[in-house]
Amino acid sequence: PTGYMENSISYSAIEDVQLLSWENAPKYCLQLTIPGGTVLLQAANSYLRDQWFHSLQWKKKIYKYKKVLSNPSRWEVVLKEIRTLVDMALTSPLQDDSIHQAPLEIVSKLLSENNNLTTQDHESIIVAIAPLLENNHPPPDLCEFFCKHCRERPRSMVVIEVFTPVVQRILKHNMDFGKCPRLRLFTQEYILALNELNAGMEVVKKFIHSMHGPTGQCPHPRVLPNLVAVCLAAIYSCYEEFINSRDNSPSLKEIRNGCQQQCDRKPNLPLRLLHTSPDLVSQEATLTESRLKPVIVTSSEIHVEVERNNTANQKMTANVGNDSEPNLIDCLMVSPTCSTMSIELSTQADRILGCYVEILKMLSDYDDWRPALASLLQPIPFPKEALAHEKFTKELKYVIQRFAEDPRQEVHSCLLSVRAGKDGWFQLYSPGGVACDDDGELFASMVRV
Repeated sequence: PTGYMENSISYSAIEDVQLLSWENAPKYCLQLTIPGGTVLLQAANSYLRDQWFHSLQWKKKIYKYKKVLSNPSRWEVVLKEIRTLVDMALTSPLQDDSIHQAPLEIVSKLLSENNNLTTQDHESIIVAIAPLLENNHPPPDLCEFFCKHCRERPRSMVVIEVFTPVVQRILKHNMDFGKCPRLRLFTQEYILALNELNAGMEVVKKFIHSMHGPTGQCPHPRVLPNLVAVCLAAIYSCYEEFINSRDNSPSLKEIRNGCQQQCDRKPNLPLRLLHTSPDLVSQEATLTESRLKPVIVTSSEIHVEVERNNTANQKMTANVGNDSEPNLIDCLMVSPTCSTMSIELSTQADRILGCYVEILKMLSDYDDWRPALASLLQPIPFPKEALAHEKFTKELKYVIQRFAEDPRQEVHSCLLSVRAGKDGWFQLYSPGGVACDDDGELFASMVRV
């Protein structure tokens, strides 16, 4: 642009926007009133003119609300302005994602910069923006605010009345929680808040049923993968302290690596690793030690006791010509006469674990979801610390039992390893396996013809 239009006009400088409507006015023109004069804009047709008009009106009003809500004085006035902003977004004729997202981002910024709001203020703001959330995902900062509300006020009616349709929309339409992890965290906290209600798991069960629908086939293909992703992330968080702790991880690594690190630092420690794959061949390893007595590695949460064998020579199995990590059974399995492991979770972590394992059980009860669920769980997507936790493996037996009892080959085959050289649920729950606690009863149901 040259001449008068060489310098841009800021939206804040526009005092008024009008459509020229007098009789001899030029066609398809807009009149902008600015300090020091007016500007006429002529469009090619009436549709483009109206589009410019509503867009300029929108930009002008959004600038006004950003300015008003960036410096709140009285919260009664702020709440009134938020309601007006939401109504403006809902009644705007413009069709664009930013029309609903912009007000949500303004409110999100307002909440992040004002941490001294009362619970009543929180709930009033959530109710005010609820209409915008019916067809839009909340932005990351707003998700964090919702998570905080779920943790601090799980019995609030806002959780049921406002968050339920929001979470339902997330589970039905979200394509990748990796791109928006806070949506997953919000969904996770919402389910935990449901579990805090008087009916507890019954409320969660009704929610899962509402996501599946009353028919035999769930009409929403994204619901199951999203629910499984939430469950896996929640279960991982229960053991995250153990996984990330420098105090706890060495003892677990010694077990995962067949105690090789400990063998290098201390007198030889013979351990018998049990393999179930027929492709593995054994090799002789001569191990000696001068004094035989128990070695105990302890931490604040995990207690691992490894007893040395009374023999000087011990057979150990290993992959020939394979320098990769040991199999899952190698990582976890040490002869029961040689070691014992117990993992004690905090009260909060234990509550989270119990809730989400129950959800996995619920998912396995739906016939149409079972094939996809078995496929998602076939790679054993749980941390090794969870598989070494007796309570977790015991509760998960219900899900594996449902897979074993299913007559469909596509479900039953998912009990085997996902590829050669890896262990599956079949090996994990086999007699003598790290998760077997029923004398092979579950294993027998898995190997039926």
